[in-house]
Amino acid sequence: MPNPLDKTPIEIERGWERNDVQVRILYGMDTFAEREAGTYLDILHYYWSSLQIDSNRLPTVAEFRLQTILPEFENHDIGWVDTTADAPAEFVMQHHPASTVPGWGRELSGKKLGDYPNKMHAKSLTLEFRRCKTWKLPLYHEIDQVIDGVARHYTRLMVPVVDDHETVVRIYYAVRWLAPQQRVSTEG
Repeated sequence: MPNPLDKTPIEIERGWERNDVQVRILYGMDTFAEREAGTYLDILHYYWSSLQIDSNRLPTVAEFRLQTILPEFENHDIGWVDTTADAPAEFVMQHHPASTVPGWGRELSGKKLGDYPNKMHAKSLTLEFRRCKTWKLPLYHEIDQVIDGVARHYTRLMVPVVDDHETVVRIYYAVRWLAPQQRVSTEG
């Protein structure tokens, strides 16, 4: 299990498939605190953490009401995944943020992680969401990729939320774009 206070990358994953390429870096929460102060990722983490102040447990679905601090969170790059299935590829994206890339936005809501349109990205997503569920820790990544000819560079925070039996059944996430999504040439 990673040391969540480490400031250096915990893991760097590089992948490529045909013309797609990605680098995914898992950082500790000290790096998160330095890089994300005042962002929606910070707001999500602060709220998630505040629900644990008087307890030694993760926030429950019943008490985690993101709309109390961000009434229109659906209009931001914030989403959540239902993690009640045993297999991470079966986790369901219940609310996926909008995207300027056709097929990668809200239309993914209600679909399984394993059904993500790009298999390389789907494989990475299932691993990261499985880790968040199993480790019961927030995870902070920086992701730089070209998927299906679209360059995307962003940070993402994932926070686990449990049911009454302390099983992680939902993971909220927020992304912050480091560069605009844009189509790039994958030829030559």
